[in-house]
Amino acid sequence: MNKFYQLRRSWPDSFASVRIDRKAAGTADHLEVYKRPCHEDYLSLFKITAYNAGLLPDLLPNNFGWSIVSPRFCELLESFQGGGKPVLTRADSMTSELKLPELAGYRLVSTRLVLDCLDLSSSWLEWFDDSKKVLKAYQKLTLIGNSIPLSACFFGVVRAPFMHILREDLWGHLVKARLTGVRFVECDVS
Repeated sequence: MNKFYQLRRSWPDSFASVRIDRKAAGTADHLEVYKRPCHEDYLSLFKITAYNAGLLPDLLPNNFGWSIVSPRFCELLESFQGGGKPVLTRADSMTSELKLPELAGYRLVSTRLVLDCLDLSSSWLEWFDDSKKVLKAYQKLTLIGNSIPLSACFFGVVRAPFMHILREDLWGHLVKARLTGVRFVECDVS
């Protein structure tokens, strides 16, 4: 049985960070990156409104919790030989007003695949309401293994529209690189 890992952030105060806001006319849901592929047209609805200088990590801290990744992180994702890779969209359209050359090559990560694979019977989950449509918080994730196609190496979770999950072979490919600003948390699989 495959192992799976949640992509998490590890952002010490010494890291550079950005603040992202919707543009005045933008009504886009910032959680779409966990539900579908998001391209330049989606990113054009947002702008970086503040930049705090510091060490540039491979996973850039931001108020939306988005996975905005360095050129090095992008190269690792693109060189992975498995299927179902994430979508990498240039973040340039969000920096047009501030002109941030230090963020050149950074890309937003979004998903091509979203699975309904969360074990709803887990006592570690807290829901917004009894419908169990959207996860509010959790202590530990349990995924239903037979709900995950063998080809799925990077995906979102239907009831948890704020996370990305990686299969162990992609995790192994990334963890060797000692990426900064990133940590991986193993999920339970039932």
